[in-house]
Amino acid sequence: MRSPLWPLTTRGTVLFVVGLVIAVVGLRIGLDAVIYAGVALALLVLSSLAVLWFGGAAGVVQHRVLPDVSAVGEKIEVAATWSTGSAPAGLTRWSERVPAGLAGRASGIVTPSDQRIDRVLIRYELTGTARGDHSVGPLRVGLVDALGLARRMPTMGESFSVLVGPEVHELPSLSEAAGESGGTHSAMSPRAVEGADNLIARPYTPGDSLRRIHWRATAHRDELMVRQEEFESTPRATVIIDRVRQPDAGRSASTDLETALAAAISVVVRLVRDGYAVTLTDTSGSTLVADIADEDGIRSSLAVLARLQSVHAAVRVAPMAAELGPVVLITAGRVDAAVDATGSIAARSSLPVLIAVGAVGSGVERASARGWRTGVVAESGSTALRSAWARAVGAEVTHGRP
Repeated sequence: MRSPLWPLTTRGTVLFVVGLVIAVVGLRIGLDAVIYAGVALALLVLSSLAVLWFGGAAGVVQHRVLPDVSAVGEKIEVAATWSTGSAPAGLTRWSERVPAGLAGRASGIVTPSDQRIDRVLIRYELTGTARGDHSVGPLRVGLVDALGLARRMPTMGESFSVLVGPEVHELPSLSEAAGESGGTHSAMSPRAVEGADNLIARPYTPGDSLRRIHWRATAHRDELMVRQEEFESTPRATVIIDRVRQPDAGRSASTDLETALAAAISVVVRLVRDGYAVTLTDTSGSTLVADIADEDGIRSSLAVLARLQSVHAAVRVAPMAAELGPVVLITAGRVDAAVDATGSIAARSSLPVLIAVGAVGSGVERASARGWRTGVVAESGSTALRSAWARAVGAEVTHGRP
């Protein structure tokens, strides 16, 4: 919404012109009363303009974005609160700048339901169309004076950040794979769970709560026993991103990177929903996000991937060599280099999966010979990724949700 080129409303413009005309007529006919009336009318319009423009538009603007980090294609709810100190009676319109990478209408008319005693509430929706850290705003509000003679559209507050991660695609579950791996051969971490089947009894020690006394075990052992949770094991998995740019990749490099990052977050989500604690790393050995096991971990991964950029070179370090659970390596056109960077991790993994994006040449065949279960994503989109994942893990592709 553009700022008005003329600072007066239609009413103000008419009154100002009428005032000038009356003053000129008074001068021509020589009547002081008519001159004073015309000048007073023009001064009324100018005073309204001065009060509106030089009185300032005070207040604080706060934005709330839900979710705080989203994926491409996901709805984003934005709520802006302008704390004015007093209700601006002449508030008419509002708008915020929406950059490329976000879609949605961030402008509108201020209705009575939007206004409170000392604040104005504005809500709208956006949709992420491109990965990145996008700057939205600042808020601009349309003001008119109490008499409706002058108008102004000041900028309030500052711009704010909307973080959009790569698109998440639904992938088939590992439970649908013909040779599911990772349960008994995965790296385990203790996790306490509560439930009757997981309780064991141990002898009482000073300091134990009396509420934890296991009466059945006490009667059986003839010794005071207390309840103790048995630790269950959580299977672990690793997702490795190769984000090294090929020297001769050309314009397709950015597209392949976006597809690879979408594959990475999709695999992370799939593994978490299958019950794995996932570590997200890259071929340089740097851990990007550790212990992803719930929605909070997924959101943290989206935030990291939203800002992740390609690099021109990476140090060869075998990442997560101690992890023996499923390992998913995702690379964009650098199959041989990515496989070399991971060393012999395929031989130590219970389910080594390689997802290759873009033109891969003969590298996939050599990776298969070294123990990787491979799938190729020839183009961006959900269908290609689902097919590549299903081919690699040996699962069936269905048209519905996995």
